[in-house]
Parts: sequence; C-alpha cells; structure tokens
Amino acid sequence: MGVVLLVTLLLNGTPAQVIFGGRDAGIYANTGFAIARTGSIVQHDAIVADLATRRGTDADAAQGWSNLLGVQSADRFMSTRMRLAGLFISESNASEGAYTPQFLHLFPAWIALFTAAFGVQMGLLATGLAGLMGVWGLGMAGRALFGPAVGIIAMTLLALNGVQVWFSRYPMSETTAQWLFFAMVYALVRYSSPARPDRNLAALLLGLAGGQFLLARLDFVFVLVPFVGWLGWQWLRNTDHAGFRWVVWGFAGTGLHGLVHLLTLSRGYFIDTFFARLQDTALSALFVFPLLTPNLQRIFLIRPCSPLTYQPCPNQSIPDAPWNYPRIGFELACVVLVIVGALWVRRQPDLLARVRAFARPWLLPLSRVGAVVIGIAVLYAYVIRPQILTPTVVADAFGCMTSTQRVHPTGSCLALQGYIGAPIRPPTYADPVAQFVARIGAAVRGVPLSDPAPLRDLYANSMANLVRVGWYISPFGIEMTFIGLVLLLWRGVNRHNWFFLGVTLVTAFVFIQLSYGTSSQTYIYIMRRYLPNIYPGFALLSAYGAVALWGTAWWRRLLSAGSVTVLVLFLGATIRPVIAVPELQGSFALVERIAALSTPADITLVRGGSPRYVAARDAADTLALPLMAIHGQNVFGLRSERPEKYGRDLVTLFRRWKSEGRAVYALVGANGALWFPGMHFVKKEYIQARIPEFSQLLNQKPALIDSLNISYQRYELVDGTARLPASINATDTSAQVRGFYPVETIGDRTFAWVEPTSEIRLPLPRAGARVILRLNSGLRPDGSVPEVCVVLAGQPLPWSNTEPNWTAPICNPIHDHDEPMLLTVPAGMTSATDTLLVRIDTPGWVPALADAALNDFRTLGVQFVSAQVRE
Repeated sequence: MGVVLLVTLLLNGTPAQVIFGGRDAGIYANTGFAIARTGSIVQHDAIVADLATRRGTDADAAQGWSNLLGVQSADRFMSTRMRLAGLFISESNASEGAYTPQFLHLFPAWIALFTAAFGVQMGLLATGLAGLMGVWGLGMAGRALFGPAVGIIAMTLLALNGVQVWFSRYPMSETTAQWLFFAMVYALVRYSSPARPDRNLAALLLGLAGGQFLLARLDFVFVLVPFVGWLGWQWLRNTDHAGFRWVVWGFAGTGLHGLVHLLTLSRGYFIDTFFARLQDTALSALFVFPLLTPNLQRIFLIRPCSPLTYQPCPNQSIPDAPWNYPRIGFELACVVLVIVGALWVRRQPDLLARVRAFARPWLLPLSRVGAVVIGIAVLYAYVIRPQILTPTVVADAFGCMTSTQRVHPTGSCLALQGYIGAPIRPPTYADPVAQFVARIGAAVRGVPLSDPAPLRDLYANSMANLVRVGWYISPFGIEMTFIGLVLLLWRGVNRHNWFFLGVTLVTAFVFIQLSYGTSSQTYIYIMRRYLPNIYPGFALLSAYGAVALWGTAWWRRLLSAGSVTVLVLFLGATIRPVIAVPELQGSFALVERIAALSTPADITLVRGGSPRYVAARDAADTLALPLMAIHGQNVFGLRSERPEKYGRDLVTLFRRWKSEGRAVYALVGANGALWFPGMHFVKKEYIQARIPEFSQLLNQKPALIDSLNISYQRYELVDGTARLPASINATDTSAQVRGFYPVETIGDRTFAWVEPTSEIRLPLPRAGARVILRLNSGLRPDGSVPEVCVVLAGQPLPWSNTEPNWTAPICNPIHDHDEPMLLTVPAGMTSATDTLLVRIDTPGWVPALADAALNDFRTLGVQFVSAQVRE
C-alpha cells in the first residue's frame, strides 16, 4: 500500500496551474485564494457597491452596472448579476458590493488552508492531497470489504487511471467527494462488525464523512439518500448502542453545518442547479419558496403543471391561479402518515423481526436475479446500444490487424477503435430499450412521450457513454468490471457491501444514461462525472474479479495475474500523455507579470479574445479572475457586444475613476473594437503567452498536449482626442472591429487569422490617399489561392443606427507571401468620427474539415499582417 501511495504522490505532486477564470476549476482555485487573502467566502468590492448605489440616479453607474457585470435571467436565477462568471451578486446585498463564488466550499476551504500555510502556488496541492486520499480511501475500503489483495489492486488501478491523475492535478471537487465516499464505505464496514474494538471510532468517522458531503458537491443526494435511509432503518430497529449514537452525532454536527451553508452562502447555486426538480413536488417547492426572490416566487406559481397552484398542464399558465391546497394537503398527509407509521413500526419489534425473517431467504435469489439482469444490461450498453459493432464492422475486423490500419485506421477499423478512444459516430436510431422504459414511465405519470425522431445528436451521443468510460480502463477493464460485478452479486449483497454497490450502480446508471454528449465540452472534462464513484468502483470490482480468479490451479493463478498485468500495462500506457507535461505551467508567472503593471487602486478593463461575441464576452474572465483573487486588483470585463454605443456614459464613469486618482487601463484581445468619445488609447505592453494545455478534443479521447494562446495588447485610457495610428499590425487589437482571431507567431511572422468577413479601423485620410493591406492566404491543404475583396467606408456615429456607405469592392488573389493590396480612398468620403472602416471579404474554410488531424474548427479567411494609411 505504501508503494502505491508513493507512486500516487509522485503522479499528483505537480498540480495543473488552472487559475484562469471562465472554467469551473478556475473558480474553485481562485475562491480558495480569495478566502486565504481576505478571510471570507463572501467577497466585497467597493466599486461594485458604488455602481449599485448610484445606478438608479446616475447614467454612468447604470451603464457600468449593465456593461461591466455578467447577466443572468431573473426568471431563472437567484442572482441576476455576476461580478465575473461564477461570482454571484445578490440584489439583497448589492449595495454592499458583496458577491459569493458558486459551488459548495469545502474544497476551496482546503485550497485556502494550503495557500495560507504554504503560499499561493502551493495552494493547489490541496488537489493532489484529495486525489491521494481518494486512492487511499479506495484501498482501505477494498481491504475492509474483500481483503488486502483486492484493496492493493484496486488502489493501483485507480492511481494509474488517466482520469484520476488528471483530476488529481486539476482543481475540481470530484476527488474530495471520492475520498469522503470511500471513507464512508470503509467506516460502515468497520461499524457493521460488532466485535471490532474500533467500532465507535469508525461510527464517528462514518457520521463526520457523511455530513461533510453536504459541503463537497451537490450530487451528495446519491450518497446521502441511502445513508439517511440506513439511519432510519437503524432507528426503526431501536438501535441504541454507543456506536450508533456516534454516527448520529457526527452526522448531525457536520450535516447541520452543511445544511446551513447550503441554504445561505450556497443558496443561489443550490436553487439554480435544482430549479426544475424543486418544483416537482408541492412540499419541496414550499420548502424553498421563502428563500426565492419575488420574481422566482412568481415563476414557481405560474409554472404550467405547478404543484403549488391550479395551473393548466402542460403548456399554459394562469397569472393569478388559486393555490392547490388539496395537492399540498395530500403530500403533507403522506409525510405525516409515513412519520406516524414509522413511530408505530418502531414500537413493534416483533414485526420487524418477522419481516427480516421472511425476507432473508429471498435476498440471495433476488441478488442473483439482479446479477443476471445487470449483466445483460452491461452487455447491451457496451456492445449493442452504441451501434458500433454493425455486421459490416464485424466482418472487416480481421483486416484491422495490419500495421497500417492500427496506426492510421479508416472505415470499419476507425469505428472499432472507438472502443479505445477514436471518434464515435452517433447512432442512427433511438435506443429501443430506453424508449420502451420511457413509454412505461410516461404512461405511469400520465404525460405524453415526445417523439424521438429525428434522433438528436446530444441524445445519440449518450448512447455510447459506457464505451467512453472504457477509454481510460480499456475494453478488457470493462470486461473485468463486469466479471467482478456479476460474481459479487451472485455471491450475495450483505450488510457490508450494499452501500458501495448501491451508490456505484445508481450513479453509474444516472451519469452514463444522461445526455452528456460531445460538441459542447471537451470529453476529458465530461469524464469528471465518473470520478467520485464510478471509476474507483469499477477499479474495485475489477480487482475483486481478478482475485476471484485466483485458485490452487496454475492456470487460474496465471489468468488472475495476467489479468492484473494487462490492466496495469494499459493504464500505464494511457497516463503517459497525461503526465508528460503538467498543464498550464506558467500561468502564475503570467498573471503576476500583468499584475505588476498596475497598482491595486487602478482599474483594468478586459475586452475581446474571439470573433464570436459570447466567447469574447466570456474571455474577459480568463485573466480578470486570478488578477482579482490573487492580487486584489480591480478588473472588469467590457461585456457589451458594442460598448461604443454607450461610450458617452462609460467615459463619464472612467473620468470619475480617474478623478479618484485611479489610472484606467484596458487589456484588449482579438476583436477588441473599442472607441470612446473624448478619450484615446495609449499603447503600452503587448502580452502574449502560450500555456501548455491538454488537447481540448470534443468527441474523442484526448492524448496530446496542445497550448492555450493568450494574447492581449495593453492600453491606457487617456483624456482628450488623438488621431488613430496610421499604421497598425496584428497586435493593434483596439483597431479590430470584427472577425479577428488571436495573434499567432510562427518564426519571425506575427499575424492574426480573420474570418471570411472582417473589419479594421484606421484614421480617415484625404481623398486619393492609399490604404496598404498586407495579407497572406496561409498554407491551405488544397493549395487554393483565395480572392480577397476589400471595401471602404467612413464610420458613422457608433451609437447611431446608420449603416456605413461602402465603396465598390476591389478584389485581388492573395498568395502565401504577405503581399500588399493597394486601395485608393475616393473623394467625398466623410465620417462623424474621422475614422475609416476597412472591410475584408474572402472565401472561408475550416481546417478540421479539410484535414481532421488539424483539430481546428475555426472558419478562417486569410491571415492579416498589417495595414497602413499613406497620404
């Protein structure tokens, strides 16, 4: 066990520097840093407080409140504003400038503890510790359940699992939930052995770990519902020995803390996440009703099919529908009946004894029936439901053994490699078993079942989720898990293993069945749902199956040892890419370098980073969050699609800040498009970094290290007007109106790819002046030479709805050697802002469609190098 823990420590000891905003891991990490810096989970911002106080009377504050803060729908979320993504501002304390980071806060508290003790960069070691505890907890649970050999093998399989290694470096709370769960499994086994001298200590550990779950993750319901049910069963049995009291007091102490935390500091996150499920019953809706905002209370009452009011069902609503007192009374009567029934049963010990005596002979047969049913379900979910093994693929399987097909698979061979990480084609027809079950459920509930045709990609992708789980444990790992599970069920569920088995099977079914498909998140990130219970549970079942193969016969021992060896070798090969380069190294240094450029009193605005509005809006969080949390700086994102429309009010706000002695800077990324009347931009430092990051693949197993390109030009906002620069290059991001991707540098060339339509902003020259563009076609796989067309126009007032008056297009073919394109400014061109707009139109292409190995799904036009006005 010590050797496995040492290996785990070495694998987990270099945490990924995931400190950027806009991603869950960055919010966790920076919440911990902020807690360590300020001593509080709730943070306060004096500038936000000022905006909140003045927004009703001053236009500049109203526009600052609207443009500088994130927005959430008041009809869906508790907090309608966000300081940054994941930092919720409640209307009730907005005037205090208070904001609360989302999620539950046990894991960030551990990061804060490490940060306070060892420094900011060492704070992320809390992630590695949680991963180490998860591996150790699995080993101890396996040892308690099935013996030392199973525990050691399970630890090894989990420690070498690529997903486990990745999330033991990546600051997410799944590993915290993992070790808490297996601490509960271990403690429950020890507690369930009455003769053990450490029973009371195990009971206390069981209660404390259960209560801590309420502070770890919102999917605590999968663990705590059966646990609370077990406590209720023990209470019904009149269990009253010291051990049970230790369980209850341990759970009550930490659980009450967790419940209070859930309903106060994490109330917005809790209600936002379970918004729909809280409205499924009248009592759950009534429970949270006082905690809701007035507008959400209205939404609860007018929701179609609402359990609280007499609303039509399914798709209508009545504004002032009367309360549904019969439904509320019925649910309350059911609860009272259950309580009264439980009290009566508790007073009938003979009844429980007779029920247990009656049920005991049926437990083993039912468990074996479950083994058969679940075994068939696993085979169906892994072999048939994904629709990978078609007759054609099976017929072509033998031809896939050639070296060419192993290295560069095509057709049926590529489809087969979907079982080890290649892209999986979405199934072509709906899962008939799932549809049959859904129809039964719909009939029971009395609601119509929506037609599955046409089959949506999101649902279709989920049909192969068990295959994707197998990417990191191999098809043989799935087989060994299957053997261990069926064998364990065949031998019977007992008081020691029911909790582990029940939670593992339920969470596996829920998360594998759900439509967590591709196209929206990288698949390594989706894998986190399988980390707390599923991957470690599969490791434990595989170890159980391997040890069960061991016997006195030489062939059984060879089969057992060979199985473990194959699993370990596959896992070792899998983690090589994961451990090759620790992710995002250099992030702390980059953020520290940017923070040193201004003082904590100054204001930094972050803008742009993508030609797509939503991506550009959210890109501001990348640097803003760590600058705020680690260095206490005043950083805001400019979130409007066209902030120049509100330029006059924003300039008033900026001047107010400057009158307070604050300098105002802007970090402007690609497609910055900033223009403020009466102020101009003074160019400062250019900031660019390429941070190593695990390959962000959407629909296949990631295996390579890529890089995150961070590119910003820093400006200072200065009072007064100034002529725009007559010469710009790809780093002059404030001149990029639309269509620009981040700057790239290859060798001595610096350029930016643009979309098929892009615009830049230059000073308006006199008639007859020349505009010189330097463009490059880039190396296109098909070798084509694109024709580029350019038009000119004077810029109208940005806050008006006037369309630019474009000239006739000038078109030229563009090759791959930064060739100039010359245009003449015509007579009579005017602009209310003395600004010339230059629009570049070119045929678009998508690298990933031209060559799948490029993994680049951007729609590209040409490479922009520079532009110049020559009078």
